[in-house]
Amino acid sequence: YREPGVLLWRGFTLQEFANQCFGNKADYGKGRQMPIHYGKNKLNFFTISSPIA
Repeated sequence: YREPGVLLWRGFTLQEFANQCFGNKADYGKGRQMPIHYGKNKLNFFTISSPIA
């Protein structure tokens, strides 16, 4: 629940949040990550893992 605030502080834009939530072609993960698993290498912020099985 703290990730969005840290990402905003580091420079992640609201458009980047929306792109990741919708998994569209502008998303850095190209829709391969689950929604709300934000990350951006340039900001040194890496996605979390979610075991699903």
